Amino acid sequence: MASFIARDIADIPDAPALWKTLVDSSPLAGLWHTWHWHKYILAAAEPFKPEERSFFIYEDEKPVGLCPLLIQRRVRGDEEWIEAAYNTGLLPWPVTNSPEAEDFAFAELERRARTAGAAHIALQLYPETPLEDETARVERVGRVHRYIGSEGHLQVVEVVGAKGRARERFVRYDKKYAPLFEFDVLAGATVDADTEETYFKLHVLDAGKQTRSRESYARQADLARAGEAFFVRAQHKESGEIAGMLLVSLNKEAAFDNSVAIDPRFADQYVGHALRFRALEELERLGVKRFEMPLYVWPPSIFHIPGAKELNIAHFKEGFSRGNSRAVWRVEKFLDGECLHNYLEERERSLKEFFLLG
Repeated sequence: MASFIARDIADIPDAPALWKTLVDSSPLAGLWHTWHWHKYILAAAEPFKPEERSFFIYEDEKPVGLCPLLIQRRVRGDEEWIEAAYNTGLLPWPVTNSPEAEDFAFAELERRARTAGAAHIALQLYPETPLEDETARVERVGRVHRYIGSEGHLQVVEVVGAKGRARERFVRYDKKYAPLFEFDVLAGATVDADTEETYFKLHVLDAGKQTRSRESYARQADLARAGEAFFVRAQHKESGEIAGMLLVSLNKEAAFDNSVAIDPRFADQYVGHALRFRALEELERLGVKRFEMPLYVWPPSIFHIPGAKELNIAHFKEGFSRGNSRAVWRVEKFLDGECLHNYLEERERSLKEFFLLG
């Protein structure tokens, strides 16, 4: 009978190397499992006071799994709650090599969350390549460990021939405005301190304010330095100004539309469209097959009612994906009755507003 134990990452010499080995070798792992992404999340989640609770799973002294886990403080309604989450998103699915190891991971995750006083746990199953057993896996975890599940979708662009399938209007924009800019791709040693600072300042310009810690931008630059991402940069030929930068995350045969910032002075020249087309060219050169984008918006449901901004972003991304998508499963559970009640009250308010019930 298998015997499993959990070991804190702080207790393991050269934990980043072991973390990378487990992620690289697992079909369950994806973009959000990497060590460098974990360090970014810790920096970006700074307002939520994240506490490290991640652990490795050992079977008979052999490392067989990894569970990224942060404990955060978030406000729901008028109350602050402790939850197991990943910044504003969901925890990555535990990386394991058997159903028994997966059961151990979920049990240990819940034990640690309860010990920390967490009221809510949420995870997503988003492997690099879709797995045949995803639905069965989610069903089993839901039944055995008492999670509820819901299915969302990401938009997917097949890289080869992408421009020929893109919305015709987007291609016209690119033909008209892209010649006004010089584009380059930055990764590895070419991501210097100036690149990092420019990326940070563009985000402040784009948002009109600083929305997260300066360190989080450094950690995003580290993704590109480590080969887990690259920047596409647009420089306006006439003025010499950097008009926009796009960060594209990489993992095996897939890529993800991670983060973009556009100088508002150039927003009417469709820089964001041009950056995506240049990213697709680079991905084809690298042999990457899929470029994944958030978020494919389904019809309104009791779990989620998309707002106008979300619908606009989804419509923009659909101009590249043309309706192609992949499933991403979410599972969650409540550990506190009052927190659950608060969540249901939020859903009720949203539904009343949607149904115009006053």
